[in-house]
Formats: sequence, structure tokens, C-alpha cells
Amino acid sequence: MKDKILLHLLVLTLILDDFSVDCSVLQQDLKLTTKKLMENFKSLGCRVSKLGVKRKSGVEDDTTVDTHSCSAVLRIPLEFPRPRKGRKNK
Repeated sequence: MKDKILLHLLVLTLILDDFSVDCSVLQQDLKLTTKKLMENFKSLGCRVSKLGVKRKSGVEDDTTVDTHSCSAVLRIPLEFPRPRKGRKNK
């Protein structure tokens, strides 16, 4: 049920952001890893690309934090990931 709600939330963000989303803000708000967020966007049919490492400087102190970011774009025609094939039982 948690994954279903998450996917609905991601679809809503795609609709509101004109089908192109920067994952860094979502990653911080939802407290998800970049890999998990990328997998969920791919399952919706989005094309996901890594943007590299963003450096954010702290407001109160001068420390920098590295965060990986990604971009998800929903394009037509949709390309869903192919299901993995299991081993054949003999």
C-alpha cells in the first residue's frame, strides 16, 4: 500500500511539473534513496537520467553536502521496463 501511494504521488508531481521532475527535492522530502526514486519513476514509464553531484552549502556553517540528483521525464511513447525472466525449472 505504501508503494501505491508513493506512485500516485509521483504521478501527481509529474502532472504538476509538466511531465519533467528534478528528483533532488522529492528525495529530501520523502527521505528516499536516489536508486529507489529512480526505480519508481522507471516503473511509471519515465526516462531517468542522473545529473551528477550537487554541492549544497550549509546556511549556518560553511560545510558542503554532496547529494546525488536525477531528472525524470515522461515522454511518449511510454517505455515500461521489461519484466525479469526467472530461471527455467527442469
